[in-house]
Amino acid sequence: MSMKIGINFNLDASSCYDRILTSVASLCSRRIGMHKNILRVNTSTLEQAQYHLKTNLGVSKGHYCHSPDHPIHGTGQGSGNSPSIWCFVCSALFDAFASTAHGAQFTMYDGTKKNRSLFYPTGVWTPTRPGQTTLKECAECTSQ
Repeated sequence: MSMKIGINFNLDASSCYDRILTSVASLCSRRIGMHKNILRVNTSTLEQAQYHLKTNLGVSKGHYCHSPDHPIHGTGQGSGNSPSIWCFVCSALFDAFASTAHGAQFTMYDGTKKNRSLFYPTGVWTPTRPGQTTLKECAECTSQ
């Protein structure tokens, strides 16, 4: 008998930076200890930025920008702080999931039963419960 993948999990994070709400990014950043003045600078920069289109013909003279009627969300692809903010948001989401998830029980090929609840691109994480692996331990395992 050979081990075969039974579940395929695809985390399509394309354009993820363009989909982060500024308010959510600020809350998640404050959660990990980022100073509120830094968040004000980040938020005001995103709200006041003017976007020009660049093509082979050159850069457009006109621009578009954030407004209450037509909000622009996200930190933007190519922004230096986007990866960090994406991690802050994911961290909050994974922690919320791990604290409330009950998981699923899978029967292995040999008849043993395994509880799993959080699928992650580098493996499987289980929520923090007595006797189970903690998220910190899982992070250490996946970084090896």
